[in-house]
Amino acid sequence: MFDLVPLARTTIFETIGAGVLVLDLQDRVLDSNPAFEKIVALSSSQISARRVEEVCCGIPELAKACIDRSISQTELSINNQKFSRVYDVQISPVSDRKGSLIGRLVMIYDITDKKLKQQEYSKQQWKLAVIEERERIARDMHDNIGQVLGFINLQAQGIRQELINAGIEAVSFKLDKLIEVTQVTHAEIREYIRNVRSLAYMEKDFITALEKHILNFKEQTGINVKLEMPDGFTGEALKPNIRINMLNIIKEALNNVRKHAEAENVRISCSLSQNQLCAAVEDDGKGFDIRQNHNAVKSKFGLDIMRERASEIGGQINIRTVEGKGSRISLCVPIEEGKKNANERDAGR
Repeated sequence: MFDLVPLARTTIFETIGAGVLVLDLQDRVLDSNPAFEKIVALSSSQISARRVEEVCCGIPELAKACIDRSISQTELSINNQKFSRVYDVQISPVSDRKGSLIGRLVMIYDITDKKLKQQEYSKQQWKLAVIEERERIARDMHDNIGQVLGFINLQAQGIRQELINAGIEAVSFKLDKLIEVTQVTHAEIREYIRNVRSLAYMEKDFITALEKHILNFKEQTGINVKLEMPDGFTGEALKPNIRINMLNIIKEALNNVRKHAEAENVRISCSLSQNQLCAAVEDDGKGFDIRQNHNAVKSKFGLDIMRERASEIGGQINIRTVEGKGSRISLCVPIEEGKKNANERDAGR
């Protein structure tokens, strides 16, 4: 029995899938298993009794985690031309029977497959969120604008027929034009509803959706738009609800530029800092006086809609503008959905 226990322990140590590293108080390697040797691409003889920063020189993040006594858990990525892996590193103190610290145990788990599944799940959630948002918009358009246009069309046709029956031809031509425009607009809305409910029109990701809307905006207005994004940022780290609302807020800001700014250029920029994502829409248009227009703004729906969407994701909207020198609408949201910004405020046109 006494021979079996150390044999079983040795077997587990040698065959476990996680990398195991035992360090003394001077950060020297006392022991390691084959899984760790595979991670650092070194043999046991090249590892034993060497300092951990030498053993892990090819993986600086791992060396730093092993040396820093304040780190007990971290994630790191190893990327090279042959492979890309993600690891979860857990560091625990090792004490003797008297409770005195004698070293540390480092466990390195390969969580690449888990991360890939999380990314795939996030993409699926994003697609579902887009579908739900578009379904809601399609329903609203059908129940409101579509029915109103249908009503106008029927009423106009009825009035025209009554005028014809009464022998009044003077306004018949104008009513014909009204009916024609109403019917064309109604048909376009119905076509749009069919399109937005089709999966073929699903945006693939945050950046693709934003670029698609910017392209449409440029084609419709002729206004030049410059998009600036942090290197490597894809938006996949954002929760689907945050992505949806951020996109719609940026769209509404561009809509304000189109309607009111008389601008020639627009810059859309995003930045990451302190667990927040900030997006700004700046234009070189005519600007406005916030104080003089504050009461008038209340009659407009654009900013109210942006405020509501920002509130849903714990965001903060801020507007800076100078008459004759353009405007800047910025939105900052916590990357983790549900957290509120401490100084939530807004101003607007």
